[in-house]
Amino acid sequence: EMEGLGAVKASVDALLRLAESNAAREELELPTAEVSLNRVFLGNPGTGKTTVARLYGQILREIGLLSVGDVVLATPSDMIGSALGQSEERTNALLDQSAGCVLVIDEAYGLDPASG
Repeated sequence: EMEGLGAVKASVDALLRLAESNAAREELELPTAEVSLNRVFLGNPGTGKTTVARLYGQILREIGLLSVGDVVLATPSDMIGSALGQSEERTNALLDQSAGCVLVIDEAYGLDPASG
């Protein structure tokens, strides 16, 4: 069990409750609540962000919200091309590769032109 991470644990607990609620609503043929599985894990290097992302993927797979649950690691350089249209192509390829998985974009601030 990981120490701390209160906000992450609360988020996962809320997601589990929502998944249970949606399953019950589906059984009754009622509309289910929309849910976003996107999360941002912030912290200094070596603080366990990738480990938490792996655990998150395992949890989502176990409750049936992801088909694979593996973690695909990427950096902005995996997404940014040098020619017109290449960034879209590279990003789409990465999204295709990570379907059913957790996509971790390390140093994602590098995607914001204003950050550089």
